[in-house]
Amino acid sequence: MKILLATMMILLSACQAGKVLRGDRADNKETNPEVQDGTASTSEGSEGQEDAGANAEMDDPEFQVPMLACPVGGTSYKGFGNQSLIAGRRTEMPLEGDRYRIKPFSALDGEFRRVLGLSPLNLAIAASTFADAPARWSIETQTNAVALNTFFKLSFEVALRFTSTDPQWALAPTPESARSTCLNWQRTAWMRNPQADESNLCQSLLLNNALARKEPRLRWAYGLAAVLASSGFIAY
Repeated sequence: MKILLATMMILLSACQAGKVLRGDRADNKETNPEVQDGTASTSEGSEGQEDAGANAEMDDPEFQVPMLACPVGGTSYKGFGNQSLIAGRRTEMPLEGDRYRIKPFSALDGEFRRVLGLSPLNLAIAASTFADAPARWSIETQTNAVALNTFFKLSFEVALRFTSTDPQWALAPTPESARSTCLNWQRTAWMRNPQADESNLCQSLLLNNALARKEPRLRWAYGLAAVLASSGFIAY
């Protein structure tokens, strides 16, 4: 507190001293007849010239202090084949683009029910795996290999239940049924139209899945679980 008061006293003294040195122009007009007549004294003229010179120096770029700024770019490193490690890396999002954000655990039950009308039986047990936020807290959801593996297991479990009742899933997928089903699943789960390569991967999994070649319901369940465990459904 003492230091603050001392600083304020010093600033006040400096301001008063500057006022005395400069003089008040209104008072000067009343006391100095030369100023009233429009004539200025030699000392005042020289002072004005000095002020003009000082202002000219302030406008000179050589006397201006450069603004602080972050350096552009950084050190570039090369790897095998003498190739830059950042070559081809996408550093900027397109105009009006958006980055995927992982859906919070609290939204997963509703999302599964929105797509399938069902929810995984063990979803509540996996809350710690998906870092479910405590009450009245908000946490930006992150993912990892364990969470992705758990998500696929949950998706496969609910997909098995989904394909276990309707007779259509007892029939082996054909190229036409695989195409239409993949398109319907992906549109519903991802809330957008799939790209051609995305649709082709889904169809290939349904038609060429060696793990479930003899069991149609299992093949449909694998394809559905793959759609649910993709970034289109996990993220938004």
